[in-house]
Amino acid sequence: AAAAVQVARDLHGDLARSTGLLIGAGEMGEMLASSMRSAGLGNLIVTHPSDQRADTLGQHLNCHIGAFEDLAQLLTQADIVLTSMNTRRFVLDAESLKAATKARRRKPIFVIDTGVPGDVDPAVEALEDVFLYTLDDLERVTREGRASRAQEAETAWQIIGDEAANFDSSQSAEAGDPVQTGSPDDIESLRRAALDEAGGDAEKATRLLLDRLNDLPKNSRDT
Repeated sequence: AAAAVQVARDLHGDLARSTGLLIGAGEMGEMLASSMRSAGLGNLIVTHPSDQRADTLGQHLNCHIGAFEDLAQLLTQADIVLTSMNTRRFVLDAESLKAATKARRRKPIFVIDTGVPGDVDPAVEALEDVFLYTLDDLERVTREGRASRAQEAETAWQIIGDEAANFDSSQSAEAGDPVQTGSPDDIESLRRAALDEAGGDAEKATRLLLDRLNDLPKNSRDT
């Protein structure tokens, strides 16, 4: 769900100004729709061939209900489309989405196909203004995000380690060497705390570390 929200924000920015359309009542589609609402989605519409199921889902998600026979019109309103029909036939094809983007003056549509097998014709991927993601695609985004965060954390760790060493050296040099700014254990503890608090942000961690190093007492030692 976090990956879906991330891609939606990358494409549309503030979700408060976006409209989502949930087609179908599958569990995964409902979960993603709920996550989008929690992330600030401004408007959500649900539609289903069964009016009763659409009404039930609309009440559960506290959102608008659209008539399934008006699907073509609903697509023109949707910035984010979630399909969750699982009917073994395509609910959306390239022609219907091409018409929708034309009516939207080529404003992009983010489509998440949660159907197994898929609800959306793969030919949709050829459309310039439609961004089609499957559950496998979202899993890939999640894995790439984890790898990126791990790399950022490693880089941040190295940077603030270098800053700590440079700070200690500069303080000793300014005092003619007889001054030590905290013990190695103190500095290592501060480094870990700064990195944890900054969440892997190297720039923020460095600022936090330098501020705390400046607050350490300077202890004289024999020469």
